[in-house]
Amino acid sequence: MLIPDSLSDGEYYLGLIVEPNYYEDVDNSNNTVASDNTFQKVTAPSNDNCEDAVVVELGDTEFSTLYASTDGADHPECEESGDGGVTVNDIWYAFVSPSSGTLTASTCDQVDYDSDLVLYSGSCDTSVLVACNDDGTGCGSYSSLLEAPVQQGSSYLLRVGGWNNNSAGTGTLSLTIETSVSGDINGDGTVDVEDLLLLIASWGSDGSDGTDLDGNGVVDVQDALILIANWG
Repeated sequence: MLIPDSLSDGEYYLGLIVEPNYYEDVDNSNNTVASDNTFQKVTAPSNDNCEDAVVVELGDTEFSTLYASTDGADHPECEESGDGGVTVNDIWYAFVSPSSGTLTASTCDQVDYDSDLVLYSGSCDTSVLVACNDDGTGCGSYSSLLEAPVQQGSSYLLRVGGWNNNSAGTGTLSLTIETSVSGDINGDGTVDVEDLLLLIASWGSDGSDGTDLDGNGVVDVQDALILIANWG
């Protein structure tokens, strides 16, 4: 049975329409057979798949993972309570960090199911795991709190899902960044030779890796001066 996309979500009864032989003289006034069977029409979230990730910014975003499928990978290093590192019923967000620092992604005490959060750098085809969290410290009802270093101008994917196949629901995703000192390119809390080497390696580029400290679109001597001014 083909269900049209235009059909609203909801529960429907099934019925059978009996088509009589064209040449027979029959009464067509009552040719529907009732049925006790029903079907449920549901729609997956628009960002159900990674390639359909919705752009998200700092602040609060309402979301739902109801009727989401699972298209992300398992990560053994993210295992919680013997779950094998799975994140199921997942939806996706795309995020470009406006500054370097520590990103906090949170559903802590603001979700109605057992949530999972996973952060990747790169794109869907080249994603690299950055951080993950299942049950955040101090968070009730198995909600999540993820913290990870991010670089100004870098692109990330945030995957919001659940602990197991029965974990799906609605909630609020909150994103904040604790900005690091300008010039702390690697986000370790100190402006030092490692940051200088990163800046030199990106010299002349657009600085999308977080090395364009003055935001003028090119890594140059002005960025080096900012880094040196914040040395130590």
